[in-house]
Amino acid sequence: MFGWFKKRGERKAYNLGKDVGKAITTELEAYIAARVLPASERFVAVFEGQLKTVHGDPEHDAKTLTGIEWQIFQENLANFAGEMKAELNIQTYKWDEVLDAGGMRDIIDEYITERMDMVVGDMKEKAAGMALAAIGETAANR
Repeated sequence: MFGWFKKRGERKAYNLGKDVGKAITTELEAYIAARVLPASERFVAVFEGQLKTVHGDPEHDAKTLTGIEWQIFQENLANFAGEMKAELNIQTYKWDEVLDAGGMRDIIDEYITERMDMVVGDMKEKAAGMALAAIGETAANR
């Protein structure tokens, strides 16, 4: 009989943990959609603007200039990712007690890291395509 009470309590705790996890990830996803994704699009747009300057300098090799811009992009991207990750972590402040009591802090940190890795991966993919296009366009114009 006591086993039934124990299972019932475990099921309640499991459901509560699942509900809390869903609430936190829903909130984080909303923040990603409202803040992180628009900022990432602006960040990539700045890189695109920098690539346009590659065409304006006939004295230097477009591949070299694009490579320099790519390195700068990568360095700035690491800073961007760190700042966005910190902002996402701040969004979980009101859940600190629940996360710490439930031992879920590591799970949420891993979730945030994985989501930022996805965003950064998408940014790199877009930027790499732009860089290749810039090199191709410059080569075609020469």
